[in-house]
Amino acid sequence: MDWQTESPELWAFLESLRPGEILSGTVAAIERFGVFVALDDGSDHPRLPGVGFITIPELSWRYVDAGTDVVDVGQRVSCEFLQFDTYNAEARLSLKALQPNPFHIDRPHRRVLLTTPEAAPAVTNGADPSPS
Repeated sequence: MDWQTESPELWAFLESLRPGEILSGTVAAIERFGVFVALDDGSDHPRLPGVGFITIPELSWRYVDAGTDVVDVGQRVSCEFLQFDTYNAEARLSLKALQPNPFHIDRPHRRVLLTTPEAAPAVTNGADPSPS
């Protein structure tokens, strides 16, 4: 389907979005493969329940069996825009991106001393490079 001619307002809205942008909307439908979100901005989708779509893995950092484990129809959500799905004319979204990553380990940085070849004498074949 040629979404540019079928729904030019929708296409223009989706093209204007940038990855990392935060979008708000209402959960319009929950399917076994993901969640449709009716976005506050932009036009409606001519065939789908919402312009925004969240795949099951993008709902949460924890294991999710079904979208209903995380959201309910009618619930307000804020999501990060990931990409423009040109085939389905959808905004691919992530709820997970706005949640703290439980796998991130905050470790102190280690200092590494870097030396230049002039500062560190070269050793070749086990011989001592210093003059005798």
